[in-house]
Amino acid sequence: NGEAVCFKGITNGIDMQRWSPHLIDFYRESGIIDKYQLPAKDYKKEIVRMDEWELRKIRDMAKEGLDQFLPSRRDQYGRPIYIPKGKGVKKAAWARRFADYKRPGLLFLDPERLASILERGNIHLILAGKTHPGDELMKNEMQRILTLTRDNPVLSHMVHFLVNYNESAGQHLTAGSDIWINTPRVGDEACGTSSMKGIGSGTMVISTEDGGIADVRGGLRLMIEGTTEEAEAESLYQRLEEAGKIIDQGRQITVAKEQLHNYLPTIAGGRMIADYLNYQFPL
Repeated sequence: NGEAVCFKGITNGIDMQRWSPHLIDFYRESGIIDKYQLPAKDYKKEIVRMDEWELRKIRDMAKEGLDQFLPSRRDQYGRPIYIPKGKGVKKAAWARRFADYKRPGLLFLDPERLASILERGNIHLILAGKTHPGDELMKNEMQRILTLTRDNPVLSHMVHFLVNYNESAGQHLTAGSDIWINTPRVGDEACGTSSMKGIGSGTMVISTEDGGIADVRGGLRLMIEGTTEEAEAESLYQRLEEAGKIIDQGRQITVAKEQLHNYLPTIAGGRMIADYLNYQFPL
């Protein structure tokens, strides 16, 4: 009838049974979520009281699962992916659809800087994702990134492009990585469920303030900030260095609990369903 339609945004959530199967029972036993994956009444207090040793043990099992999974997949050179084990070795992951607004190239704005951070922090970076068959722009961007890594002696050793990315790879990377990186252009990401999966899995998340991350202002310790792409890249490099130091200092579980404390209602798939069921449609 010509009248404007008013839309109300509902942020997507994740099915933690599917994306955090190694942790969901522990979260329930700890009194953090109920049987519907909704935040329990006193979830903030229970997160504070959550057994850090048990959380670390479950996280270590997921990391071991990733170590076992990676050699079954090929990298950009056609080789099985082997990342050295040992004290101080860390894994960071950028894994999602290769789309312009998700900006995989932000990490590589200064290749020499990235190489220095990875080498000094003993951080191996895993890239994974596919382009749309008709997206020539991002096909070229992927090739540009792979050429950069090949031509840099440090990046060629410490950046691993996982070929044929699929759901299984996504689950292993989300659960088993130490650091999850999310770089969408602010204002373009819908819900950013990959960051939610990282938070639900106890992985430290580095992200721009977009999608579901924007639902909690100041809720992420490792936030990418800046009003220009150059400033965002600088912030990203600083956050990556900071994440490496947090791990070296043994504080990653503290950050994981902090993320869950701030974002549990946002990431909960049960909350999303409840929002839809309780939505009052105008008559």
